Amino acid sequence: MDFPGYEKSKCTESEVFHLALLNSKLIKFYFANFIATKNLQGDYTDVLPKMVRDLPLLLIDFSSQLENSKYIRLTLLANSMLEMHVQYISSNSEMQKNTISKQIEAIDKEIDGLVFELYGLTDEEIKIIEDGVAK
Repeated sequence: MDFPGYEKSKCTESEVFHLALLNSKLIKFYFANFIATKNLQGDYTDVLPKMVRDLPLLLIDFSSQLENSKYIRLTLLANSMLEMHVQYISSNSEMQKNTISKQIEAIDKEIDGLVFELYGLTDEEIKIIEDGVAK
């Protein structure tokens, strides 16, 4: 997707991979603690292009078999998550929506775990992030 006046990043990772990163607990925590200005009413905040450019988005070393396999797994999980949301929206049954919702939560947790691994976080750092996002 092109946006006039904005330069496209030269990264090789897929958009779905970046979508998974942007929706992870790690990036939510980072945004809330280091970017959100809280200049507007309620939970709203100013978000400027520079702030988004400064997000610590991971670049995968595709020559590393371990990083590459985690990248593939994360991308597959993110695609599954997208499919689950489509199923949830199109479902007419509350029981089916509850089942899908639990599957979405499980995938989300697995995505967060992979993101934590890719960023090399310790158990202590993960706890800080999970506690911070839960607030």
